[in-house]
Amino acid sequence: MSGSPARGRPPKKDYAALYEGWPDVKLAAVSDVNDKKLLRLVRNFQTAFNEALEEGEVTSLRDLARKVGTSHAVLHQLLNGAGWPSAETVARLETVLGCQLWPGRAGK
Repeated sequence: MSGSPARGRPPKKDYAALYEGWPDVKLAAVSDVNDKKLLRLVRNFQTAFNEALEEGEVTSLRDLARKVGTSHAVLHQLLNGAGWPSAETVARLETVLGCQLWPGRAGK
């Protein structure tokens, strides 16, 4: 079909290139509303992971990945904005870590 728009997934964003210092960039420096939501997810995950480490619930990122049933690379990519876990993995992370990671609805 000539002239029809391309379909499929858009190319992955390089958050480190878009926002210098990702994920430690200031939220106000993030222009895209969806990127802000992803940054909040990363920060929520960082906080929950660090708390789980401090409380001895997990010993490492590999340990958490094993408990969640995913690869440690998936979690490493999440921390660095290089890739995003599936919704199922986020749900399992929330269960294992005992907290909500995905940002709630705006204004709620």
